[in-house]
Amino acid sequence: MSLKSVKKSYKAYEEFLENKVQELGLKKEVFRAKKGDLLIWHANILHGGEPHLDKSRTRKSLVYHYFDENSVCYHEVTQRPALFEL
Repeated sequence: MSLKSVKKSYKAYEEFLENKVQELGLKKEVFRAKKGDLLIWHANILHGGEPHLDKSRTRKSLVYHYFDENSVCYHEVTQRPALFEL
């Protein structure tokens, strides 16, 4: 899959999610972290980032993905499994 087709697929994915959010009447919630806060969420929960407006402040994050040995991780855009050895 080319980068161009991934961008097109991702745009379609974003539009699908936006329509689903409207259809279900969901409301956007913004997590406003304070120093030392920790946020843990399930990857299947809709999530994303806001624009970085204050360049004088950092937006560092540390991300971990956990899978058990019997799970298959799929990429949301391509729907291809991520194949790797544990």
